Amino acid sequence: MRANWLIVCLVSISHASSAAVGAPTMRALQLEKVKNHDLRKVDVIGRDQRVRLPNELAAVAKGVGIVFQSGGGWACTAFCVKPSVIATNAHCLFGRPNQRKTIRLDKTRFALAANNSGSFYKSSSLVVRDRKQPGLSLYSGYYRSRQSLLEFRNDWALAKLGSPICKGAELEIAKLSPGQISQEAKGDRLLLIGYHGDKQMDGKWLSQRCRVRSTRDRKYLLPSQRQRLQTVDSLVLHTCDATRGASGSPLFVHSQNGFKVVAMNAGTIGFTKYRRTRTGRRGRIVVSRATNVAVLSSTFANGLERFSSERLLKSVKEFERVQQLLQSIGLYGGPVDGLYGPGSRRAIAEYERSNQMAALGIPTRRLLTHLETHVAKLPVQSRTLATLAPSERTTSSSASTVQTDTATASGVLPLVQRIQRRLTQLGCYQGPIDGLWGPQSRRALTTALGSSQFAQPSSAVLAKLNIRNTTSCR
Repeated sequence: MRANWLIVCLVSISHASSAAVGAPTMRALQLEKVKNHDLRKVDVIGRDQRVRLPNELAAVAKGVGIVFQSGGGWACTAFCVKPSVIATNAHCLFGRPNQRKTIRLDKTRFALAANNSGSFYKSSSLVVRDRKQPGLSLYSGYYRSRQSLLEFRNDWALAKLGSPICKGAELEIAKLSPGQISQEAKGDRLLLIGYHGDKQMDGKWLSQRCRVRSTRDRKYLLPSQRQRLQTVDSLVLHTCDATRGASGSPLFVHSQNGFKVVAMNAGTIGFTKYRRTRTGRRGRIVVSRATNVAVLSSTFANGLERFSSERLLKSVKEFERVQQLLQSIGLYGGPVDGLYGPGSRRAIAEYERSNQMAALGIPTRRLLTHLETHVAKLPVQSRTLATLAPSERTTSSSASTVQTDTATASGVLPLVQRIQRRLTQLGCYQGPIDGLWGPQSRRALTTALGSSQFAQPSSAVLAKLNIRNTTSCR
């Protein structure tokens, strides 16, 4: 009897993971060559077209270097964007869930070739204020979330250096859309420069003749992948060859104005079809499709200037103060524990947007000062007990609002009650502060904000009310 053949589709989504090679050792100011013949070229699309970086492009790539952990374990490509700021993938600095080797940012360094031959390197450590909370020192879109296709859009990070070794080597960034990048690629003007694990992270390599694939491509993308990609506009699919270790490599466009970074390589998506034998075992590969993914430069370029000039917080204690202040104005509902997570990030970004600041979502010295000034201007009745000074707590202990705060175990009223209380202070609401959202509360909110668009309670609504004049409805 002839065997029945079954085609099985297996989906693979992988970050262009940091090479599991020995990290550059700076003892001799040279990169250590490590043999690892097991590295797979899963990210080489078609025929391998990588070549050693030509001398004529050495000046273009002078800002491309390596970020690595002292003592070995991993290495990624990174590039200079400011004299003391580098860009790379977030998974290179945070690691991925279930990763066996823990990344220590306080032991992480960035190395930059000081000559064209790559025989001499200068390096600098990253600025990390607190080892237990490294996210406080970075500007990134990634926070140890589960690996998925859409997480590529968050796989970028900016980090500050202890020494300005990037001075004079900064790469220029351009904000182009995938469509614009595709047009440049058709003219052979799109290329990738980086370090590669299967090349022992030895010297820079050029991936040329790159093309951009459509997010609707039926040959290289599964229906589920096409559907997810339609919801994001910060990714570009490309065919530049980039194996392990090339995470964080810049994609350049060569235009009339010179070479500019338009995206950052992040990883690979694809699928493989296998033929299954009569016994149920997986047989030979029928077809294998792969496409590399990059994050557009516009994703991180908007906050670059502010991040490079901002002073970061010095300790977790200062960050706890930020959480406390955000909690007091209703933007943060989590615990004041000093842990920088998605909730804290969203609260900070929301506050920054409501105060016409670049929404970085990271706690900085400027943010802490702005919060303290803002909360100090609010009436005593609109602040929670946790943020009141000892003298204010005593003098206002007879006030009904503070009594309510005292009775609340967490020091923060439920969201609806906080909104009702603020509407009462503004003179827009005369009903009970009972936490029940009804027609009277909706009308008061619409009157206070001057728009029927805001008819439901939310943290953003409370933030808008807190910055309103105290006599808005009187």
